[in-house]
Amino acid sequence: MQESSLPETNDWMHVYESSDNYESIAQENVSLIDLTDLQNLLDNLLQLGERAAELELDSPLLGDLPEFDSMAVIGVITELEELYGIVLEDDEIDGEIFITVGSLLDFINSKLAD
Repeated sequence: MQESSLPETNDWMHVYESSDNYESIAQENVSLIDLTDLQNLLDNLLQLGERAAELELDSPLLGDLPEFDSMAVIGVITELEELYGIVLEDDEIDGEIFITVGSLLDFINSKLAD
């Protein structure tokens, strides 16, 4: 019998890039995410490479990270909705959410906790 490639812990987000079916994995295991999860998501969307691991909670995003432009904001929103099965309403989204990695992480976790 083939062993599952999914981790035994709730650390599922770290394998999503290697999974053909990561969206269904994410939706089945929705819980709060941590900094590493967000670093991986941003790396996946923006192709940050080694720079993704350097992102800290106080790292600026919008206006500071060249790859994080208006199209990246749309990509992040779309990815969050698809990965976590959440709906982000237009009136919930403003520039303050994307000021820093920490502000984005707080927003995501507040939506996941709903």
